[in-house]
Amino acid sequence: MPDITIVTSFSALLCGFADCFTGPSFASFRHLMSGWVLCIGQHTVTGLIQAAGLVGTKHHSSFHYFFRAARWDADRVGLVVLGLVLKLVPPFAPIVLAIDDTLARHTGKKISSAGMHRDPLLSTATKVTYHFGHVWVVLAVVVTVERWNKSFALPVLMRLYRSVKTCERMSLPHKKKTELAVDLIRILKEARPQREVVIVGDNAFANREVITKLPAKTTFVGRGPMDAAINSLPAPREIGEMGRPRVKGKRLLSPQERADDPNAPWESVHLNIYGRPATVQVQVFNALWRKSGKGRFLRFVVIRNWPGHKKDDVLLCTDITKSARWIIETYCLRWTEEETFKWC
Repeated sequence: MPDITIVTSFSALLCGFADCFTGPSFASFRHLMSGWVLCIGQHTVTGLIQAAGLVGTKHHSSFHYFFRAARWDADRVGLVVLGLVLKLVPPFAPIVLAIDDTLARHTGKKISSAGMHRDPLLSTATKVTYHFGHVWVVLAVVVTVERWNKSFALPVLMRLYRSVKTCERMSLPHKKKTELAVDLIRILKEARPQREVVIVGDNAFANREVITKLPAKTTFVGRGPMDAAINSLPAPREIGEMGRPRVKGKRLLSPQERADDPNAPWESVHLNIYGRPATVQVQVFNALWRKSGKGRFLRFVVIRNWPGHKKDDVLLCTDITKSARWIIETYCLRWTEEETFKWC
């Protein structure tokens, strides 16, 4: 039998989701979510039915139908979850969001929208491994619990990525992972237009499709390439100068060239990385990176002796007023989403 106290209190929390469903769908949603909390073993639909004590109340196919074809809006559910999560974030603090994609492996011949995708856990620098399944682009809110000195990434919005072949077979327009990420960021920003938002992503999302399409009051922090071709700002046009205005200035040393320079001015920075104190050496500079930022001035931080990194690395930020410490500590919050994927 289910724990009546847990089910009753959790059902009250779930009432905030009522507007996301029809009446019958909401009833199934409450039952399934209560079963999800109480289920100890594998979280199959049958396991949820048994954990919630719903065996014999109605046919099990109605619960399977909920996920397959019931009328409800997953984005609206995610935004309600966002409202609950933001109760754990100070009202005037920026909302830190981690964006990443994850592979959910599947087997079977009748898995809708599944395909062969690169497996990041099994692939190496010399050998790429593929696996059959789904790839989800996930936007998660990062919440830090100061008392535990621990941060958590709580997913709120997600999109299923479909390969080009899968989209052709299903007669659907193809969207890249970065395009799906931009869609999720816009949905969340439209729901919270007045809040400052910080997006944290790895090098797969540090590109033009994301950086140039950020909404207002949104900052992006990501990992860049060490060989990035960067330039200074273009010089002001002189009076009477003819021709098309310059879009970039002179070529600057790349992050790798700066790191290799024996006379480079490194600066020591003391910070907390993954909950532990550390000291790294950095070089901070601002530059144009036309390939990804187009005409946007970016702040670059070249990092040496980064714990867990064998080589020098570089981070970039769309806000040139941020310090190296803030950029590094904020980027490290991205790892909390990897932990969430592992737990899930």
